[in-house]
Amino acid sequence: PFHFVLAPGTYSRISVLVTTVDGKVMIKEGRNPLTIRRAEFVAAGALQYAETVSVDLSEIGAANCYIVSKAGAYSIDADKIGIGEFGLVEGATFHTANTTISPASAELLWEDRNGVITAVSYKDKRISFLATGQEGNAVIAAKDAGGNIVWSWHIWVTDQPQEQVYVNDKGTFTMLDRNIGATRADRGTGEEWRQSSGLNYQWGRKDPFAENKFTSANTQFSLTESIQFPTIYATGSDEWAKNWDRNFWSTSQKTIYDPCPVGYRVPDMDVWYGFSVDGENANRVTGMNVSGAFDMGFNFIYDGTNTTWYPATSLVEYWGYFSWYTNRGRLWSSQNGGGGSSQILNYYYGSTFEAELHIKDHWEGCIWGFQVRCMKDEGHVDTSYPTVKITAINNITSTGATIVSRVTDEGISGVTERGIVLGTSADVTQETGEVT
Repeated sequence: PFHFVLAPGTYSRISVLVTTVDGKVMIKEGRNPLTIRRAEFVAAGALQYAETVSVDLSEIGAANCYIVSKAGAYSIDADKIGIGEFGLVEGATFHTANTTISPASAELLWEDRNGVITAVSYKDKRISFLATGQEGNAVIAAKDAGGNIVWSWHIWVTDQPQEQVYVNDKGTFTMLDRNIGATRADRGTGEEWRQSSGLNYQWGRKDPFAENKFTSANTQFSLTESIQFPTIYATGSDEWAKNWDRNFWSTSQKTIYDPCPVGYRVPDMDVWYGFSVDGENANRVTGMNVSGAFDMGFNFIYDGTNTTWYPATSLVEYWGYFSWYTNRGRLWSSQNGGGGSSQILNYYYGSTFEAELHIKDHWEGCIWGFQVRCMKDEGHVDTSYPTVKITAINNITSTGATIVSRVTDEGISGVTERGIVLGTSADVTQETGEVT
C-alpha cells in the first residue's frame, strides 16, 4: 500500500500521480471529501490505475497560452511561435518573419503555486508535462543549445472558462468569463476575490507577470530581448520596446505576441460599450450597467440581463512594483495609439457618487502591468466544436475493424453522444452509414 503524509484538514479532491520506470504515467483522482486528523491513519480506499494518454493541447491550434482543466499528461508543439504564420501582420515590425524554432531543451520557469505542473521535458519538437490537478499558472520556456530562451508558453490551470456573449450597440462579442490566469469567475468569499484577478501584462508582450515571480530593470528591450527575458519587467519608458509597433497586439487579428489561449485574442474597446448606461464614460454608479453593490468588484450586465464579474485587480506599476487595487480594475484592450499608450477599460468605486467607468478614450502607458480578458477570435480557430483524434485503426477485415479514438476537446457546448459511423463508401455520414 501507499502511505502519504498530509496536513490535517478536509480535502475535497486528492490526485495521485505515478510515473513508472519506463516513463508511463498513471493518475487517479479521488473526488469524495477526505478528512485527515492529526496522528491518525485514514484509509482512502483502493485505487485502480490506468495508463494516462497524453493530450495534445496544440491539436486544435497553437497559442502562447494553453488551458488545462484536469490532472493528466499533456504536450504542446514546440517548433512554432505563438499562432504561427497566421500571427504575422503585414507591414508590422516584428522580431522575425520566421515562425518556426528549433529548441534543444525545455524547463519550468515559474509557477504561482507549488506543484501546478511537473516533469517538463522536450523531445521530437514537443514539450511534455504533467498537470497535478492543482489550479494555478505556470510558464514553460524552450531553450537553444546555449541555454538562451527562444520562446515561452503560459499554462493556465483552472476549471474550463465559459463563453459569454456581450450584446451592445457596437455589436455582439463572445468573451471568456474571467481574466487570463484567474482560477475563479466570481467574487467568492473573504479574500477569494483575488483568485479572479488574473495575471498582469505589459501591453504588447505575450508573457504574464505574477506576484514575486519577476524582477524589474530600467531598460528598453528589443523584441528579441523581451522574448529571451520573459521574467524581467522593463521600466525604462512607456515604450518598453526599442522598435515600437502598434500591431504587437492587433485590433484586426491574433498576433504571434497575443497572450490569449487558442481561439481567442485581446479584445477591442467596443466589447465594453454596454457597461455604460448611455455609451459614455460615467462618474457615478448610476451611469453603469451593474447589478448589486460594489464588493471588491462589479457585476456588469453584458447582454441586458446576465451579469459577469469584473474584480478589483492587481497591477504592476510603471517602476516595476507589484500591488493590489481594492476598489479599481484596469484591463488592456488591443487598441494602441501608435506609441507608448493604449486604451483600457477602467472602473473605480469610492462611493455611489464617487465612481468611474471609462469605456473609451482612457489611455495608459504600455509599461504598466494590467489584466487581459479574451475575446473570441472569429477570424481563426473555432473552439466551439468538439474534436476527435483517431490514434489507431487495426485488425481491418471485410466485416469490421478495431478503432482507437478519443475526444480531445469537448468544445463549449460539450459532447452529447459518442460513437463511430461505419460505411463502405467515402464521405460516410450518420445518415448514410451505420452508427455504433
